[in-house]
Amino acid sequence: MAKLGGLRFAFSNLFSIPIASFLFSAGYVVSLLLLRAVLKKDWLAGVGFVVVWSYLPANDSALVGLVFSSVLSVGWLLVFFRIGFLAVFVAFIVNGVLTLYPLTFDLSRWYAGNTIVAVLVVALLTVYGFRGALGGRPLWSDGQIEG
Repeated sequence: MAKLGGLRFAFSNLFSIPIASFLFSAGYVVSLLLLRAVLKKDWLAGVGFVVVWSYLPANDSALVGLVFSSVLSVGWLLVFFRIGFLAVFVAFIVNGVLTLYPLTFDLSRWYAGNTIVAVLVVALLTVYGFRGALGGRPLWSDGQIEG
């Protein structure tokens, strides 16, 4: 029911989501480092990471849950090794925002403020990441606009 607490709870959750996201991201990295220290090989540590983080969720089909969580663990590993810790951290933030806030297309609903907050947070993170990826270069140069 905290999801439907109103706009003041939506703003208060904006401070707890990054903290929890950092803790989850750091937990993934620490578990990967511990597995690397114990198993002494990167590929064995990757397999151990997938085994450790692929638990059997409590649902009707345990096989589907195992496959889904295994694919998710491999995805987190690929993002971490290919892009880095910051990408995993931001992905956890976006996941937390989209999971925690109820989303609606009907802006006349009383919980539409939560949707607006969630969309604004994801949009601001996207714009900030895009501007950072440009590295100070302009979006379009003069030669590209004239065609």
